[in-house]
Amino acid sequence: MKNEYLSIWNLVLLEEEAVLDRFHLRLSRGDFVEMLGTEGAGKTSVASFFCGRSRIGSGFVRVDGHRIPAGETYPSDGIECIGPVPSVAESLSVAENVMLLSHRRRIHGLVHHTDLERRTSFLLSEMGLPFRADAPVHMLTEGEKRAVELMRVVQNETPFLFVDDIFSTLGQEDMQMIGTCLHFLKERGVTILVLGSGMPHFQDMSDRVVVMRGGRNVRTFYKGSFDRGEYVRWMFGVTDPASVRAEAVSLLGGRSGHAPAVRTTDGRNGGAEEKKGTVIFRAEGVRGSSDMPHSFEVCGGEIVGLYDMNNRANREIIRLVTGETPLEDGAFYLKGEPFHPSTTEHAIRCGIGYIPREIGRAAAVPRMSYGENLALPVMRRKGVFALKNRRVVRFLSSEYGKEMDGDVRDPSFMEELTQRDRMRIVMQRMLLMRPALLLIEDAISDMNVGMLKIQTEYLARLTGEGCAVLISSPNLQAIRQVCDRIVVLNS
Repeated sequence: MKNEYLSIWNLVLLEEEAVLDRFHLRLSRGDFVEMLGTEGAGKTSVASFFCGRSRIGSGFVRVDGHRIPAGETYPSDGIECIGPVPSVAESLSVAENVMLLSHRRRIHGLVHHTDLERRTSFLLSEMGLPFRADAPVHMLTEGEKRAVELMRVVQNETPFLFVDDIFSTLGQEDMQMIGTCLHFLKERGVTILVLGSGMPHFQDMSDRVVVMRGGRNVRTFYKGSFDRGEYVRWMFGVTDPASVRAEAVSLLGGRSGHAPAVRTTDGRNGGAEEKKGTVIFRAEGVRGSSDMPHSFEVCGGEIVGLYDMNNRANREIIRLVTGETPLEDGAFYLKGEPFHPSTTEHAIRCGIGYIPREIGRAAAVPRMSYGENLALPVMRRKGVFALKNRRVVRFLSSEYGKEMDGDVRDPSFMEELTQRDRMRIVMQRMLLMRPALLLIEDAISDMNVGMLKIQTEYLARLTGEGCAVLISSPNLQAIRQVCDRIVVLNS
């Protein structure tokens, strides 16, 4: 019988924005648990608690036999938290990053550089990782950077690992590598709690899959008892999730009811291809850091998916179009004219709309009111007076505010936006900008039906005005719901 490591009962946090409602959780030593939920389920509050940002208001919390009283935060000793952004120093090597926060190094003093690399090389070999100890971290893929973080858990002999939703943007190769690392940690007796959304990623490894909704864990599936249909019903809180998803995509003409045409970038067509209108954007033999050139086109009113199972070539295309990555070869054409983006700002001035995957941080400026945030993209069209003209701001607030979930009358409400309202703001900006081409990076969800409904609502309005849309994603199931065609890229 396993020994108890963590016990939480009736937890309520002190912070006002916390949504946990008599939250329960029990973990034994060596447990591997996936806790999943949609927006508003309470995942942000759970992450805030385990990362030490929120204090205990009431309830029972015991960690490794020690009771944590009300008013205290979760103890930082004995836990490694891995969040949405990799905690690595890009300018250092793998070995330097692994030992950077090492407790052993702090205890025993300075360690010779050669010893650092030998120790790291040993860990790399044990964990079956494909990169070198002396490799610069900035040259690694996102999944490899995550593996470096997991190596620290082994180096520090940390008993508890908390992973906060890092999987949505990882390709299949990186996911397999992270799964191998987590299995290695589980075999060493590390207690692991994985927070996320969508379907479980590690059913073969998980001891339990816990569904969160409304600040509580409402359903637990034990090993061998997972049922997909039952899981989806508990996740959404509805009896017929398929009808909810069908309603979400109905504004786009019910794309979920047909298979999108598939085309590879060497021109081979995998299905009937229907063009909607004039070609808005064309890529001819474009290539960045990869060796594979890509060619495709997007028409006005059309939604095209860029799919790469490893989430590399598709993201590179987005960065080439926005000017973040220099174009090594080939050419872009926007509305029939050569297009040479130098920076993201330059691309936006040329008529490119861009929604990055960091939607939570990119959507709104907290110190500006709702109307001022909406006025940001139209400054270049209507003049600098837009932000200073209160009538413009009031008009935008009244015109678009009724579409929001929150109350837009209070200028300070921008501090307390839901993720769905952030998505609404960003999509409303696109309506005001009227871009010729809209780029969406890793932002289409398969499981968050509420977010999907918002996205399809505004995408229908944009494509109805002739906007061309490019969506990048490593999730084929997600983008096939909204796309007319899917371009398969080879990284």
